Amino acid sequence: MRRLLSVFAVLCLMAAFIFAAGFNPFSAVGAPPANDSIKGKVHVQHGSAAGVYVVAESTGLDPAVRKAVAADNGGKFEITGLPDDDYNVWVRGNCFEDSDPITARPSKKSHQIHVRNAAAEWTVPNKDDWNHRWACSDITSSNVSGLDVAWTRDIAATTSYGAFASMPIIADGKMYIQDLNSNIAALDLETGAELWTINYDEPVIGPNGLNLQDGVLYGVTRTTVFALDAADGSELWREDVLTGGRHFSIAPAVHDGRVYAGSITRANGGIIFALDASSGSTVWTFNTLLDPTVIPPDNAAGGVWYTPPVDLNGDVYYGTGNAYTTPRHNLENPDPILYTNSLLKLGGSSGSLEWYFQGVPNDFYDWDMQTAPLYIAEDEPIVLGAGKMGYIYAFDPDDGTLMWKTSVGFHNGHDDDSVNALENPGSVVIEPPLEIAPGVYGGVETPMAYKDGVVYAAIANLATTLSDLDINYGGATGTFDFEGNTGEMVALDVSNGNILWTTDLPGMAFGAATISNDLVFTTSFDGKVFALSRSDGSIVWQADLPAVTNAPIVIAGDYLVTAASFPQDETGQAQLIVYKLGN
Repeated sequence: MRRLLSVFAVLCLMAAFIFAAGFNPFSAVGAPPANDSIKGKVHVQHGSAAGVYVVAESTGLDPAVRKAVAADNGGKFEITGLPDDDYNVWVRGNCFEDSDPITARPSKKSHQIHVRNAAAEWTVPNKDDWNHRWACSDITSSNVSGLDVAWTRDIAATTSYGAFASMPIIADGKMYIQDLNSNIAALDLETGAELWTINYDEPVIGPNGLNLQDGVLYGVTRTTVFALDAADGSELWREDVLTGGRHFSIAPAVHDGRVYAGSITRANGGIIFALDASSGSTVWTFNTLLDPTVIPPDNAAGGVWYTPPVDLNGDVYYGTGNAYTTPRHNLENPDPILYTNSLLKLGGSSGSLEWYFQGVPNDFYDWDMQTAPLYIAEDEPIVLGAGKMGYIYAFDPDDGTLMWKTSVGFHNGHDDDSVNALENPGSVVIEPPLEIAPGVYGGVETPMAYKDGVVYAAIANLATTLSDLDINYGGATGTFDFEGNTGEMVALDVSNGNILWTTDLPGMAFGAATISNDLVFTTSFDGKVFALSRSDGSIVWQADLPAVTNAPIVIAGDYLVTAASFPQDETGQAQLIVYKLGN
């Protein structure tokens, strides 16, 4: 008996040692270990599946779980961290149609998803709902030298901000454009022949522009929001959404039956709103000024300028502008002036504020956080924001946690003036004249672009001279040396904000950033178009425009469209300019 007990004790000790070492001799028997991932491969008709997003949406969980990952160069994907449930799994890619969903459950099984190539079009302001701005295009570094002007069209609009600043819409062999008088034209893409026009004659600052959804064009004039039949330009509806001092100039987002837009200049705060896409009726509104009493009553504040991205949950992200206050007002009455100069996450269906981040509290240098945010649906999703303060920011879209921020462009030591004046009243002394950089035409003025873990931003370098503490520099009334302006294109690693390369340009880069295969394009204020290598920023191709430009670029197939938008004298003529490969 003692011997049997001794043997049993030894066996127990051995078992304890084995289990402590992590080995389970019974693991081969019974249920396999739990798995929290859905994996597989994306198959395309032609081309590469690299960079397409695979999205998993739970069907039985409350709240629902939605996650996305980018497929690798071979089309393989794995979405991890999924609670056990049935999921609808589908593929979204800029140059592919959204795939039909398959039903999958986390397991070791490998799933095969087939997607169809989409037409080479540009149907929404920043190419997709996430504002990534990379084109379905044939244009590469090996053939970009074959771009030639296919046709031009004179633009009649004349405003203090030029003639044209929007993103043309390209679909079904047609192009739809809106100038800075809010007037719209449908053109034949191949020939430029006019198909129809509608004239509103309401000048705006820009950028304005259209959004095409299911044969309907959505857009704004200075005072209204509209929906047009893309076939003939007939109005489906047109709504005077706000009253009193409003000014619209945003290209709207459209998603899940709602039109998202907002005002740029309005006393008592900018208004962001969602309208019913079928009728134009108001679904919700949100005021970007938390407390109107903290600024003079006639000041416009917190305007929204650029199209918001819509994330996987249908929520929207807006960048807001400044409060048009004078330096003296903010030095003597410091206040954050929420929610100006901020990035806001709003519930898409409700308009509720989910979170905000204020880039420049108490701003008196016109350092808007106005440019179009980007939503990046990776294993660890990211939202990017930027603006005229000359910083690019990365946030956790769930709670707004700042992940990193990176300074871009020329700064001359005044970045913290407004925060210091807020936190330590009286500590900041400004004695005009004083040069401030970035100036009111500086920093990241226009939309960024994203692909393969890298964000590209076009930069404007132009200082403002503060000549008087009682001037509202948000009205661009400072002293500007336009002849001395320069620009840059920068590339940043979105995982950490590190700058990968910077390329100097001869003029302010107001042309946004647009990706085509291994190139990134922009325009500069001195009237040039540039194609730069995405790998190192070297200039691969450039062309001269017939006038100064503050217009962006869109690309579809073998077409590139921009504008000579800002003639500097009466002899100049603003033109839409369409390039084509091998023309």
